[in-house]
Order: sequence, then structure tokens, then C-alpha cells
Amino acid sequence: MPITQRRRRNLIKKKVILASSTHPGEEELMIKLANLLRKNALDNVLIIIAPRHIRRSMSIQNRVKSAGFDIKCRSKGDYPSKNDKFYLSSDHACSTCSFVSAVANELDSVPCVASIHR
Repeated sequence: MPITQRRRRNLIKKKVILASSTHPGEEELMIKLANLLRKNALDNVLIIIAPRHIRRSMSIQNRVKSAGFDIKCRSKGDYPSKNDKFYLSSDHACSTCSFVSAVANELDSVPCVASIHR
């Protein structure tokens, strides 16, 4: 599904943090960061989580939701919207380079300001 112009406008104003190849527990750091951003009324950040093992996708979604955030999931054909804080890439195992390329193409080159890769 190609990204619409409206979706692109929603995202172009966001700073993107990519947490790629994450292990259990590392998403907690991203949730803490999102809580800190919310506390300081900084809503222009999108955190993309790309777990090392895609079988963890459901537990990541559940944990993010239990922390009070919505999370969109790439494997469901979802795209992040203006108010979203989290986006989960869960339809393939990824290497940092291939994932960053895929996301840049998919989100029409929305700039990534930070990448966290283990």
C-alpha cells in the first residue's frame, strides 16, 4: 500500500528514532523515552521498533499498549499517523541497512534522526 500525501505530511514533521534488532527488555527503554517525551509535551517523535525476532511482535505490541500508547504494525498494513508514538516493523527479520532502506522508501524518505542498533 503506497503512502498517501496526507500520511507523508503527518510524518515529515516528526523526528524518527529507530530501535532495530531489539532484544527482550530493550523496548522498555523506548517506552521510558516515550513517557519522558509525553511528560515534556514533545509529540513530534516517532519510535520505530524492529525486533531481532519477529515472534516477539505480539508481546511488544501488548507491552506498548499496556504502557498507554497505541502502536501501529507494518505487518497489518498500518502506517503511523500524526499522533502515533510507536510503529512496529514485524513482518520480517531485518538488518539495519535493509530495514532503514525499506522504511525510507515506504515512508517516502522521512528523515531518521537517531538509530539504536545493538
